[in-house]
Amino acid sequence: MVEIDPAPHSLYNTTVKRITLWFLAGILLAQILPGAEKPYVYKLQNGMTVILSPLPGMQAVCVLVYHKNGTRHDPPSIRGTSYLYQYLMMLATENLDDFDRFMIIRKNGGETSARVAMDYSYFSQLVPDHTLANSLWLERERLTTLLFFNQTINSQKQILIRRIDHLIQENIQYRAITWVFSKVLAGTVYETPVYGSLETLKNLDNASIRSRYPVFQSPENIILVLTGNIRIRETIARIRENFQSLKNRFPLREAKLRPAPILHKEIQETWRSDKADSFSVFYGFRAPGRISQDHLAFQALVTLLSDPRNSLLNKILNQNNHLNIQLFRESSNHYEANACVFKISSTSRLIIEKATYLIERQFEALRKGRLTSGDLRLVKTMMEIDFHKSMMDPEQRALWLAEQFRLKGEGKDWEADFLDELKKLSVMDLSRVSKKYLDPSNRVQLNVYKK
Repeated sequence: MVEIDPAPHSLYNTTVKRITLWFLAGILLAQILPGAEKPYVYKLQNGMTVILSPLPGMQAVCVLVYHKNGTRHDPPSIRGTSYLYQYLMMLATENLDDFDRFMIIRKNGGETSARVAMDYSYFSQLVPDHTLANSLWLERERLTTLLFFNQTINSQKQILIRRIDHLIQENIQYRAITWVFSKVLAGTVYETPVYGSLETLKNLDNASIRSRYPVFQSPENIILVLTGNIRIRETIARIRENFQSLKNRFPLREAKLRPAPILHKEIQETWRSDKADSFSVFYGFRAPGRISQDHLAFQALVTLLSDPRNSLLNKILNQNNHLNIQLFRESSNHYEANACVFKISSTSRLIIEKATYLIERQFEALRKGRLTSGDLRLVKTMMEIDFHKSMMDPEQRALWLAEQFRLKGEGKDWEADFLDELKKLSVMDLSRVSKKYLDPSNRVQLNVYKK
């Protein structure tokens, strides 16, 4: 989720200077911190993939357990069950009480995060390196002896239902974006929200919820990634000690991932709501999935349009025309197809009408290939800076490595490949994806107006 500061007073030269300073800072950082070693990949005898990626100069380590299963792998009748595991995985095990895992990590100065998405799930710890043995044991507890008491399952389910129901009833932006996403991704496995339908969630029985645990437990479904200050031999020994005994309970047998076609169906709708505090227009596009050859070029296009450091939409609407439009972007991160939503809003209906006219003209210009080499250079610089920054964050690096292994397999220098692909991006690539994905037939437009 990205919010774009309108900043109508900012100047192009200021932006260029700021990006230049960031770039120089990145070079200086690279000189201070030694480069990361190439990841070491191997498999345990039970089929679990392990990726070790030392980051010299750190005193922390990230332990990330990436599960190849997400909510798309749930049976259709209980779609969204796995989403509950974001909350259930913090509950009691044979040796821990509810939320002990969270408290132990925090007490040691670390932090934990979890996400169950459509294509995958992950649970991670970022902890001091001297607590690594304890962190591995905590993950083993979560994977092997999680307890599903009816009372705690019911409590977590009701909390989640109330939270989602409140968002649907009270948050007009959440409801609008959910609607746009469902229309943009219609006919794909991503059409329904990650939690499935609220009605299905309400009717889930505890036996159905427990039935998904073996999928999370199976070592063949897991990529264990460690980044940070790690010693390879010592770490391998500890991993074998904790995870070698895991047995496959429900290995995935999923079909090969395939990129979804573009939408080819323009949809427009207007809502008038007393919950809306402004006039807003949502533009939703079906975007290429992670496995598509168009993915990187489309990401560059989105960066050009909406990155707050040098947003083309902000420049057109606010710097050039002084409309004081609020801009917002949200994108999904799926493997086969994605949705990208741009929102513009204003307290004035007249201003929002003018903004939509200017945006239509800009989309049309991009579809006709009106891009400059200067636009491309700036976008590639911003994307390269962001990539290097993310690779120095242990958790972001661990998740990225797990995704690269799953999508591309081992035996590749993933970082070098990405930077090489980014370097080869051309103006023609951006023009091609603009013509293909910004076409009105690949668009969903929702107007949300005050009553």
